[in-house]
Amino acid sequence: MNNGEDPLDRAIHLHKHGFNSAQSILGAYHNQLGIDAKTAMNLAAGFGAGIGTMQKTCGALTGALMVLGCRYYDSDSVFESKQILFEKSQNILLSFHRKFGSTDCISLLKIDFHKAGGLQKAREQHLFDTHCQSYIREICRLLNETGL
Repeated sequence: MNNGEDPLDRAIHLHKHGFNSAQSILGAYHNQLGIDAKTAMNLAAGFGAGIGTMQKTCGALTGALMVLGCRYYDSDSVFESKQILFEKSQNILLSFHRKFGSTDCISLLKIDFHKAGGLQKAREQHLFDTHCQSYIREICRLLNETGL
């Protein structure tokens, strides 16, 4: 991965190469956060497809929250840093919800992975390439607005 590459380009590259949305977001920003790529991928691995394939909060959003936590949380200033972190997190969550109508994977993709053939149908409809990459693009835009 080229370190001079834009986080959006890195995130899309990672997603196209099989990483989940949370990994793609955290992995795209790992250099700016001072964490190595392997650690970023390991931390975000269980958050794909709406947290462990449960289709809850979108993986791109959970990745964004991890990025914000790494960037804005400071254990030497717990109360103050949490206030900043929560404000920035809420702004991203609310902006995403306003744009897409939900923050949950199942509502965003309109397919239940746990019903017979659901995951296969999502793959056949290329939802991970179309919808999920749209969410990744929006998250990168929103993170950039926070100053990352």
